[in-house]
Amino acid sequence: MDKHDKDYFIPNFGVDHDIITTQNNYKRAGGKLVQKQSIPACNSATFPDCLKAETAADQKLQADMDKHDKDYFIPNFGVDHDIITTQNNYKRAGGKLVQKQSIPACNSSTFPKCLKAETAADQKLQADMDKHDKDYFIPNFGVDHDIITTQNNFKKAGGKLAQKQSIPACNSATFPDCLKAETAADQKLQADMDKHDKDYFIPNFGVDHDIITTQNNFKKAGGKLAQMDSIPACNSSTFPKCLKAETAADQKLQADMDKHDKDYFIPNFGVDHDIITT
Repeated sequence: MDKHDKDYFIPNFGVDHDIITTQNNYKRAGGKLVQKQSIPACNSATFPDCLKAETAADQKLQADMDKHDKDYFIPNFGVDHDIITTQNNYKRAGGKLVQKQSIPACNSSTFPKCLKAETAADQKLQADMDKHDKDYFIPNFGVDHDIITTQNNFKKAGGKLAQKQSIPACNSATFPDCLKAETAADQKLQADMDKHDKDYFIPNFGVDHDIITTQNNFKKAGGKLAQMDSIPACNSSTFPKCLKAETAADQKLQADMDKHDKDYFIPNFGVDHDIITT
């Protein structure tokens, strides 16, 4: 009554590899692995001590020959967390995640369009359910510029940039002269390959003039240049005369201490000629 084809021709590809392997292993073991007879381990005379025995035959199983403890008590800590999580996820999915049957996506009527299909079963994979375009044509714009640059740099360096071994630059025989060396390997770092002089002697001409000037100015000011607190120059009692004042703190700004006129009227002669030209 079956509608599908039966008794069709199946080509003979020879003995399966696993069978060949098993046969070879059997030969290597001298053909003595076969347990010709299984003798019941339990009978009326040995019951119930025999319950844990697997066989009374000469060829005992591994579990009977092991000397370490077996079949000892293991407490039940409940269902594993991963199993609980899987069961909960299965319930949330409505219990419909199981793919009971895998229907071949390709057959004589759908070939070759079916080649990209993953399965024809009801439970399709994600790649078959996505609505966006997939497997579309991507033009080949050639090798990326960065890769081309790297390849060219590698060629210019003679293809010898790979530092196979890093040899310590310092050892008991070269210390302390080796302290400035970066590596003793064939591929030295840039600082070791530069041809211009490095680490040469620089004479000490003393403290820079600008620093000396700053230090002297600090001394002349009594070492009190740090303005710890800024007091508002304007309040209800000094307004509006205070508008031109910069600060009422002890350390006044330069504009408050100058004796010459400041903030006087300057007429507007228009835009400067240099600015106009620019």
